[in-house]
Amino acid sequence: MMVVVMRRRMAAAAMLVLVAMAGGATVCAAQLRRNYYAGVCPNVESIVRGAVARKVQETFATVGATVRLFFHDCFVDGCDASVVVASAGNNTAEKDHPNNLSLAGDGFDTVIKAKAAVDAVPGCRDRVSCADILAMATRDAIALAGGPSYAVELGRLDGLRSTASSVNGRLPPPTFNLDQLTALFAANGLSQADMIALSAGHTVGFAHCNTFAGRIRGSSVDPTMSPRYAAQLQRSCPPNVDPRIAVTMDPVTPRAFDNQYFKNLQNGMGLLGSDQVLYSDPRSRPIVDSWAQSSAAFNQAFVTAMTKLGRVGSLVHLNLTKLEMLDLSYNGLVGKFPQQLGSMTSLQVLDVSYNNLNKDLVMAGELNNLCSLEILDLTNKEITGDMTMLIDGLSSQCAARKKLLELHLSYNNFTGALPNSIRRFTSLRMLDISSNNLIGSIPPGIGDLTSLVSLDLSYNDISGHLPTEVMHLLSLASLDLSSNRLSGSIPAEIGVLTNLTSLVLRNNTFSGVIREEHFAGLISLKSIDLSSNYLKFSMDSDWLPPFRLESAWLASCQIGPLFPSWLQWQHKIIEFDISSTGLMGKIPDWFWSTFSQATYLDMSQNQISGSLPAHLGTLPPHLEAPELQTLLMYSNRIGGNIPQSICELQLLGDINLSGNLLVGEIPQCSEISYNFLLLSNNTLSGKFPAFLQNCTGLQFLDLAWNKFFGSLPAWIGDFRDLQILRLSHNTFSGSIPAGITNLLSLQYLDLSDNNISGAIPWHLSNLTGMTMKGFQPFSGASMSSGLVTVELSGEIPNKIGTLQSLESLDLSKNKLSGGIPSAYQVWHS
Repeated sequence: MMVVVMRRRMAAAAMLVLVAMAGGATVCAAQLRRNYYAGVCPNVESIVRGAVARKVQETFATVGATVRLFFHDCFVDGCDASVVVASAGNNTAEKDHPNNLSLAGDGFDTVIKAKAAVDAVPGCRDRVSCADILAMATRDAIALAGGPSYAVELGRLDGLRSTASSVNGRLPPPTFNLDQLTALFAANGLSQADMIALSAGHTVGFAHCNTFAGRIRGSSVDPTMSPRYAAQLQRSCPPNVDPRIAVTMDPVTPRAFDNQYFKNLQNGMGLLGSDQVLYSDPRSRPIVDSWAQSSAAFNQAFVTAMTKLGRVGSLVHLNLTKLEMLDLSYNGLVGKFPQQLGSMTSLQVLDVSYNNLNKDLVMAGELNNLCSLEILDLTNKEITGDMTMLIDGLSSQCAARKKLLELHLSYNNFTGALPNSIRRFTSLRMLDISSNNLIGSIPPGIGDLTSLVSLDLSYNDISGHLPTEVMHLLSLASLDLSSNRLSGSIPAEIGVLTNLTSLVLRNNTFSGVIREEHFAGLISLKSIDLSSNYLKFSMDSDWLPPFRLESAWLASCQIGPLFPSWLQWQHKIIEFDISSTGLMGKIPDWFWSTFSQATYLDMSQNQISGSLPAHLGTLPPHLEAPELQTLLMYSNRIGGNIPQSICELQLLGDINLSGNLLVGEIPQCSEISYNFLLLSNNTLSGKFPAFLQNCTGLQFLDLAWNKFFGSLPAWIGDFRDLQILRLSHNTFSGSIPAGITNLLSLQYLDLSDNNISGAIPWHLSNLTGMTMKGFQPFSGASMSSGLVTVELSGEIPNKIGTLQSLESLDLSKNKLSGGIPSAYQVWHS
C-alpha cells in the first residue's frame, strides 16, 4: 500500500469563458455534441490531451485528482467548472466548502495548464470553456491510466456563480448506504448502475485517513472489511495521525484504471463504507460480481455513466427551429411529443430513449415532418403501435428516407410485420427493432439497404426463411436474428458477407447442413452464435477457416462425433460453447493449448470420455496469465482424478463437472475462490473439502451422489452468499452444524441419504432467504428443502413454519417426536 502526504495546492483561479452560442442559449444536453469546436478550434482535443499527458508524467496523482474534480463539479449545479472558481470578497466559492477542501491541487492545475495550452493557439483563445476542458481532461486522464477512452460531448458554458452553500447535500459522504447513494444519483438523472460504475473512479486516487477511520477503529472493525486489510490500514493510519496522510484507494493496482475496484469489494477491501456497501448489499452485488468478472462490461457501463454525468445541467432557451440535436434520453419524461416537434425541420438527431412516453407516441404524426433526421432513437419499454404505420409515416412525407442513418426502436411493443417500404431508407446504416412483437417474414426489400452495417431483429416472432436478399448487404458487420421462429436452411450465400464480424442466429428452427461455402468469405468474422437450432456441421478434416473467432456458441448443433479439426486454428477464442453437440471420445491433444485464452468453456452434455489432462492448468509460457473463469463439462463420461494443476487456473470461479466418472479427492485449491462448484453424480471421495473455507463468495455447492464422508464443518455457516447446498447421497455423519442457520441467502438445502443424526437446529428461521416468498435465485432450481437423514430426533422446530418460500419439506424416515407445530399453517395454499 502506497502512503503519501497530500498537500492541497492553492491553485489560481482559471479564467472562465462564456462561450457564445446561437440565439444566446445556455448550455443543455440537447446542444451538447461531439466535435462542437470543429469550426473554431478543431485540434482542441489533441491540445488538451497533450497537456494532460505532460501533467500525468509529472505526477500520477493527476488522474484521481482530475476525475474527482469533474464529479464534484457536475454534482453541484451541473458540469459548469464552477468548482474551479476562487473565493472573492465576501463570497466563499464551491472549492472552499469543507467537502471540497480535500480536492487535490493537481486536478485544478490540470485545468489551468490545459486552458493555457488551448488559449496559446490562435483562433482558440477564449473560445473553449473550462467546463469542456475539464470534461476532456477527465477522459484523457482515465485513458492514460489504462481506462476506456470515449467521445466527449462538448458545448458547455462556464458557470458565472459559485457559492459554498450550493454544495450542501449535493455530494455523497463516505458513510452513505445504498438507498442514500441511489437517491442522490437519481436526483442527477443517474441510475443505480450508473452510480456503481462511477464509484469505480475510486480505482485511482487517495483518501485521507479520517474518511474511513470509523471502519478500522473503535470497539470492533467493520465486519464487512477484510481483517487483513483492516490491519494494514491501522498501520498506515494510527490514532492521532497527521490529517494530511492519505492512502491509495486501490491497494492492488493503484496506478491503473481498471475493474480491480470491484474485485476488491468482493474481498472486503473497499476503502470507504460507501464503496463496500455496493457489495455487502445484495441488491447491488450482482452488478459488482458481473463487472469484477468482465472488464469489457464495466468499461462499457462506465463510458455510458460518464456520458450521462457530463450532461447534468439545465435545459432552457432552446431555439427549436434551428435545433439540430435533441437528446432527452434516460429521463422520466411522460406523455407524448409536443406539436412543436414537427417544426424542428433542422433536427438531425432525436434521442428520447428510456423514458415513459405514451404508448401511442409515434402514431400522432409529429415525426413525419422531420425531413433532416439522420438518427432516431425511440428505445423504450412502453411504445405501442403498428410497425407499418411508423415506417410508412417516416418515409412518405419528405426526403428523410434518403437521410436517415440510424433507426433504434428496440424494447417496445411494436406489432405487425416489418413492411417492404423499409427499402426506401437507402442510407440506413443501423436498424435495431429487437425485443418487440413483430410477426411475418423478413421483407425482400431489406436487400436494398446496401449501406446497412448493423441489423438487429432479435427477440420478435418473425417466421419464414432467411431471404437471400440479406446477402446483398455487403457492408453488414453485425447480423442478429436470434430468438425468432425463422426456419429452413441458412443460405450458403451468406459466405459473401466479407465485412461480417458478428453472426447471431440462435434460438430459431433453422435446419440443414452448414458447409465450408457458408464461411468461404467471412474473413472478418469474430463472433458466431448458431446455438439452439437444428443444424449439422460438415467440413473436411483439412479445411482451414478464413476467420479467427473470439467467441463461438454452437450448443445443440450436430458437430460430432469427432472434435472438428478446424477448431485448432481458433487460437483467439475467449468464449466457447459446444454443449450438446454429439461429441464422443477423448479431447484432442491440441484442444487445451488452442483455447488457452478462453474465459468461458462449455462442453457439457456430450459423450466425451478419457480423463482430464494433467496439464489442464499449465498454459503456454507466452501467456501472462490464464483467464479461464467458467468451465462446464457436466454430463459426459470423463473419468480419472481431477488434476491438481486445475488449481493453477486462479480465475476459475464457476466449475461444473457433474455427471461424469471422476474418482478420488478434490484438489485442495486454496488460492481459488469458487462461486459455483458442482461435482455431483461422480465417485469422488474424501472429507468435506477444507479449502472451501476460503470461498466466502460461494453461491452454489453440489457434492451430491458421491462418496464423501466425515462430519460437516462448523464453518459451513460462513457462506453468507450460498443459495443452493446439495450434499445428499454421501456418507456424511455427525450432527447438522448449528452454524448452518447462518446461511441467510440459502434457498435450497438437501442433506438426505447420509448418516447424519441428532436434532434439527432450532433456529432454522434465521434462513431469511427462505422467508422471501416467490424469490428464485436460479431458473430451473427447485425451491424445496430436504433434511432426510436416518437418525434425526427430537421435536420439529416451530419456527420452520416461517420459511414461506419452501415448496417441499421432507423429514421422513427419522426419529422425530412431538406434534406438528401450529406455525405450519402459513404454508396452506
